[in-house]
Amino acid sequence: MGVIPVPSPTHQRQAVVERRAKVAALRLHGTRNQTQLAQLLGVSQATISGDFAALDEAWRERANVDHAKQRGEDLERIEAMIDGLWPQASTGGYLSVDRVVMLMERRAKLLGLDAPTKQQVSGDPDAPMTIVVRYEGEYDGGTAGPDAATSA
Repeated sequence: MGVIPVPSPTHQRQAVVERRAKVAALRLHGTRNQTQLAQLLGVSQATISGDFAALDEAWRERANVDHAKQRGEDLERIEAMIDGLWPQASTGGYLSVDRVVMLMERRAKLLGLDAPTKQQVSGDPDAPMTIVVRYEGEYDGGTAGPDAATSA
């Protein structure tokens, strides 16, 4: 009888890494059918299912780290810009004041410091809801509009 070579744990891990890279590439290019992927790669559907779960977890972790990293970088940039504009803003330079306020608002949003906006919906619960969007200074069509005095 011949000896059947058993792959070392290092080789097995390398094979898993390489297979998952292939699964990720195929998945990102639109191949989502696990049975097809299993047949293509010569493994079981359960193996592909495990690969999907591992990839999803890795992608979630990366997204969380990337978001936190990006938020930190953005906050650093905002602080640097505020520091640079502060001398002019503190002496009343209109544009500098405007920009500092804008940067402070953005910083508050990134840090979650602003309280959520309360919205109240009222009306007949059995009637369809009508949503009207009006922009500042827009005429709403009522009788007290800008031309009401001249149209009578």
